[in-house]
Amino acid sequence: MSDETDIEQAEIRALTNAVEWVGKAVLEVGSGDGRLARRFEQLGSMVTGVDPDESLVNNAVENSGTPNRSPIAYCVGDGRRLPFRPEKFDVVVFGWSL
Repeated sequence: MSDETDIEQAEIRALTNAVEWVGKAVLEVGSGDGRLARRFEQLGSMVTGVDPDESLVNNAVENSGTPNRSPIAYCVGDGRRLPFRPEKFDVVVFGWSL
């Protein structure tokens, strides 16, 4: 949901009420085009997004600004077998992936 779509800021309010995002390492499983990952980054998190669809991951990288310089790390992967240590993240989000 972009700011233009979420005029009343309901999504941002819900996110900020759920977790203290500042300084947190966040993993978004099923990050798709990166819409929520960008929200988490705007709230002060260090974000990693993973999605099995390579074209969506490529789109997320493009939407995040300059490729290879984005504060959001994206990778292609399956949420059932993640290549990360469990202790690497403070928060794990499954937005629309379940």
